[in-house]
Amino acid sequence: MGTIENRLKNINNEDEKTVRILTSQHIDLLAEAYKAMGKNSNVPSAYKRGAAASEKMVKRFGGIAKNTHMITTIVYYYTNAGNPVAARKFLEESMAEAKDYWPVYSNYAKILISNGELDKAMKYAKKAYQLAEDIAKPKVAFVIADILITKGEIDAAMKVLKDEQAAIGANPAGRAKSIAKQLNDRIKE
Repeated sequence: MGTIENRLKNINNEDEKTVRILTSQHIDLLAEAYKAMGKNSNVPSAYKRGAAASEKMVKRFGGIAKNTHMITTIVYYYTNAGNPVAARKFLEESMAEAKDYWPVYSNYAKILISNGELDKAMKYAKKAYQLAEDIAKPKVAFVIADILITKGEIDAAMKVLKDEQAAIGANPAGRAKSIAKQLNDRIKE
């Protein structure tokens, strides 16, 4: 645990591979260690440090457009740190640099849902859906369905989920099989 904390403090002195592993995997380990020791009050600060370290890493290694894989991680860290305002700001910056990367818009829609900005959330969720590759469209459909459910439009949400289910087909294989199961589970809810 001390090693992870020290590396977070000295992230600028670490090599690229170490920084990538540290920022994408070890923050959750640090948070779990705090929980196991009964230091739950340290968990948000671990995620806050993880978000800051991850942002430094992104800047150090070429910016958001070259490190799109870290966008969702950084948002996850800010959210777990209890700082949705920072997550939103980061996503707004990300949209400017990674204009064609669907997870940015999907994550932004999720933040907007939590803020009650449902019409704006739908706009960004639809953009994410347009940009997403076919296998990722159901993930965005979940976000669209969440918006509709929050608005009280249950039938419309069910239609979105069933349309995605139909698009996958009756006998999905590989990753589509897992997503089809998630859709079935969600429809049952």
